[in-house]
Amino acid sequence: MPLKTISAVPKKKPAGAVLKAALSQSLDFVRVCGTIADKRELGIDLSGALYFVLPVTPLSINSRLHWRTENAIKLQYKAAFEELAARGRLPPVPAAPWPRATIEATIHCKRAIDHDNSLSRCKMAIDLIVRGGWILDDAPKILKWRAMPEQIVDGKSAAYLVLVLREVDAPEAFGARSFGIQEEKL
Repeated sequence: MPLKTISAVPKKKPAGAVLKAALSQSLDFVRVCGTIADKRELGIDLSGALYFVLPVTPLSINSRLHWRTENAIKLQYKAAFEELAARGRLPPVPAAPWPRATIEATIHCKRAIDHDNSLSRCKMAIDLIVRGGWILDDAPKILKWRAMPEQIVDGKSAAYLVLVLREVDAPEAFGARSFGIQEEKL
């Protein structure tokens, strides 16, 4: 009896390729947005704030990738960030990094994601903002989230991230405990 021929099973794209394609698509979108006019249309008060429109990183807490694939995606995201900076799409770097700041994030995405993944999608962008010299560090004593990242789900456009950082002058704005200041007992 002749052997049955096994039909060719279509190969799935590796997870890394899918994630790199998603990053590329969102970067293409971010390249054309980010002007001051766009920011005013969004109704965001920009007085004294740093405003970043960035691609959403395709990595999340649930990503289970080989370390080489994950590193390649991180390097591609860093290159995208540097390209946006070179094109003048990022705010100017202050003379000295801000010692304390608050942060708000809005993620524009095709479908809703859970809260822990929304925070993890901001992590790489925040690390690059720290390395770029906009803020001193992303430690809780220096950078405080005003709220969980807001999600705007439209189901159509490429995903992008809007980060708004505001400098804080006094530790009291964070609460005395977050700066290691002991509160007086009454």
